[in-house]
Amino acid sequence: MLRRFHIDNFKSLTDFSLPMKDDKELGQLVCLVGINGSGKSTVLQAFDFVAHLVTGNISAWITSRGWEGTQLTSKRAKKRLITFTLEFHMPYFGTHVWTGSFNPQLRRCTHETLSFDPVHSFSDEVPPDKFVFENGAIRDTENRKIDVAVEFEGSVFGAARYTAFPNKTRYIVALLRYYLEGVKSMELLSPHLMRKQSRDAEDVGYGGEKIAAFVNGLDQSERDKLLHALNAFYPRLTRVGARSGKYGWKRLFASEKYIEEIESDSRHINDGFLRLVAIIAQTVATRRQSVQIPPSQLSSESPQKEYQFILLDEIENGINPELVERLIKYLLTVRQQIFFTTHSPIILNYLSDEVARESVFLIYRGPTGGSSCVRLFELPELAESLTTMGPGEAYMDVGLERISNELSNKKGVG
Repeated sequence: MLRRFHIDNFKSLTDFSLPMKDDKELGQLVCLVGINGSGKSTVLQAFDFVAHLVTGNISAWITSRGWEGTQLTSKRAKKRLITFTLEFHMPYFGTHVWTGSFNPQLRRCTHETLSFDPVHSFSDEVPPDKFVFENGAIRDTENRKIDVAVEFEGSVFGAARYTAFPNKTRYIVALLRYYLEGVKSMELLSPHLMRKQSRDAEDVGYGGEKIAAFVNGLDQSERDKLLHALNAFYPRLTRVGARSGKYGWKRLFASEKYIEEIESDSRHINDGFLRLVAIIAQTVATRRQSVQIPPSQLSSESPQKEYQFILLDEIENGINPELVERLIKYLLTVRQQIFFTTHSPIILNYLSDEVARESVFLIYRGPTGGSSCVRLFELPELAESLTTMGPGEAYMDVGLERISNELSNKKGVG
């Protein structure tokens, strides 16, 4: 689970922390609210960016969004590097803290540190350690030098050979890779793309364009879980899957039972259903190889299908309010940590007061454009309103624009 995240000089995020410094850690669900342009989507993009420093070709990630590398940094900070700190905890293993300085021109990190504090039951197998990458070399706490690829993109911990690390401590890097491979951004979901055919997939794709192949690749138990979850939204649904066509191309289909069973393929399925299938399919998929095996047997090359961290932008898009309520309740039960943005106060009413206090963050911008955040229902005015209203009513009662302006003027953010 991600506990803390800090990033500086990424678009509107300058010295941005989630949660705020000295605040309690993040929970299983994180909901970002704020007026248009406050930086909610940028926070999701920042998480996805940092994950791709380890797991993928950062140039391809930038291109997939239609950006230029020069557009990553803040226009107002006038700094060259993007710096970040990510702290996450895996219950069976321990806590990682990873920091880095990314150079957009070189498209790689020029300085990184990775520390690991194992849980007690795991400390005998993998001891605490810290790696530091600087001046073109990685060194551990015993000052041992570790070979590094001469040319690489993103993070050195993604580029360095897995076997280059000492036998026990290599597990630390393997866990970092495993966790960040498990960050799945679904902020670009597009029903138009989900209606297309696809052939091969490790996930549903950036915009859902691989959903047919991904659903086809689920094993029977995962398909059963998918259908069972979707029945809470569509009780008449009897089947959901993918049919193969020429050359291995697959297209999503769904069947519903009325007087007769009616089957429709993705070209004739509504937008909301497609979005729900994509989201739920990613929550039921599991990795074929468990990470809970001895370090000596761990392979970093096993196919990644399981996700621990899912990003959703404007979760209510294209989905009926009643179905959104069921989706929120479903997401509260999944094993993944969920981050989502919303403009809908109704959605907050689907959260208990306790979950709302822990999970809902207001993103707002200061007078010079920097984004900041605060737990919405820990603001005195909101906390008082929550004693007599539901979270959604309290959200509507205060007016986000007014309270954002007050916070900006009070703290001088940005």
